Amino acid sequence: MVAKELLDLQRERPFRPLRIFISDGEVYEVRHPEMMFVTKTRVVIALPNGEEVPEKRGRLGSERL
Repeated sequence: MVAKELLDLQRERPFRPLRIFISDGEVYEVRHPEMMFVTKTRVVIALPNGEEVPEKRGRLGSERL
């Protein structure tokens, strides 16, 4: 999946939660569009921890998508 596709999914209204499957088998859930930041070469995903403000994040290079 490339940045443009992720941005299109992020901008859909209403937003539909999505899962990103990584080449090594990991899966990241994006429940809200604000949880994902997309650039040409990286995707940063805020990882929920049960609190209001996430304290963890997943950084993914485009080669892993």
